[in-house]
Amino acid sequence: MWTRNAAPERGAVAQMRRLLPRGHTLPPEELHRRHRALLALLWLHAIVVPVWGVDRGYGLVHSLAEGGSIAVCAIAATVVGSRRTGGPLLVALGLLTSSAMIVHLSGGVIEAHFHFFVVIVLLTLYEDWMIFLFAAAFVVLHHGIGGALDPYAVFNHPDAEAHPWRWALLHAAYVLAAGLAAVVAWRLNEDLRDQHVGLIAEKQAALERAEAAERELERHAHELERSNRELDEFASIASHDLTAPLFTVAGFLTLLEERYAGRLDPEADEFIAHAVGGTRRMQLLIADLLEYSRVGRAGLAPEDVDLTAVARHTVAGLRGPIDEAGAEIVVDPLPVVHGHAHELGRLLQNLIGNAVKYSGDARPVVHVGARETAEGWEVSVVDNGVGVDPADREQIFKMFDRRATGRGVEGTGIGLAICERIVTRHGGRIWVDPAPGGGSAFRFTLSGGAPARVLREAA
Repeated sequence: MWTRNAAPERGAVAQMRRLLPRGHTLPPEELHRRHRALLALLWLHAIVVPVWGVDRGYGLVHSLAEGGSIAVCAIAATVVGSRRTGGPLLVALGLLTSSAMIVHLSGGVIEAHFHFFVVIVLLTLYEDWMIFLFAAAFVVLHHGIGGALDPYAVFNHPDAEAHPWRWALLHAAYVLAAGLAAVVAWRLNEDLRDQHVGLIAEKQAALERAEAAERELERHAHELERSNRELDEFASIASHDLTAPLFTVAGFLTLLEERYAGRLDPEADEFIAHAVGGTRRMQLLIADLLEYSRVGRAGLAPEDVDLTAVARHTVAGLRGPIDEAGAEIVVDPLPVVHGHAHELGRLLQNLIGNAVKYSGDARPVVHVGARETAEGWEVSVVDNGVGVDPADREQIFKMFDRRATGRGVEGTGIGLAICERIVTRHGGRIWVDPAPGGGSAFRFTLSGGAPARVLREAA
């Protein structure tokens, strides 16, 4: 029977303990601050109570004796400090003694008992159950024992004087009722502190995670930088090591071609010509692969780039192929964009060079223009050449892909891949559309600023 009843009782006790404040949860700094305020209030009582006793008609010695007990508690509390086991309990004893002295010196006037109510509420600032229960017990014992020994000093009405313990319990109930609101506030303060501590812990944990992620990111950045540096070194060394034997082979093949041209049968001359062409294509392929690997790793900061000046320099660099093909290059006003001048120059060089190279049988006419869009500046390179098959419009930007309509034209299949990589590095995109009247319109987007000058180049 006892076992069946014990579980509900334990559950009720646990529920009650969850509803009540825990106590002893104040941070040391806050406990010290509150203790100093209540200690100052105790010292004020040690001074005011004797003065009030004299004003009430009591002798000086009697009044000093009344106030002396308060002063002893104040001195002891000052010496002990705010340690939980000493100072706060001495302050509580001193303030409760002050209430008892005020009741005594008033002759038991009912209004003087309100001082106990105020002191109970103030003592809950310590948020300590021992002090709170000590205060309630003090009220019961003071009113009970004091009322029994000297009822006229505690109560000033006949029923209380006749039944001091009854009224002691009644006053204690009133004091506990007055302290109930303070206990509720005490519990709410604990909940708020718990939430605050939880938020601080979460913030600290998030900060630690962010710092750890930042350190990891820095580590990966350093690792990537080291890897890129090693890759650049590898690409340069590999390019040199591959190019050097090719130069030797190309040199000897050129000597064979010069010395034995016409002296061997036509088939041998054809073989030598194929070998010389193959070495040249291999040299171009190595150079393009090295250029592709270096796009975006120059380490230079972006700057404002005048695309008109870049276009002029590009056209000047392509003067030989342009004159040989009899091409006309028209450049509209171009903007100033934010980027890398060398890479943008290579971008225009590849697109304009391809436009001239894939012109077919027609006289090449290349039109470079720009217009402002929601994405920034859209730059276009439009030609009247052989065009791009719709099935090849995405594949031509892949490595080593050659457009079907350009078979037999010299190239490595890397130029447009380099273009796409440059545009992507600048935060844009590149694509190809059919040009009105035939040909191709290569377009790419860049972030930019103001338009520049007009340049017109014609053969």
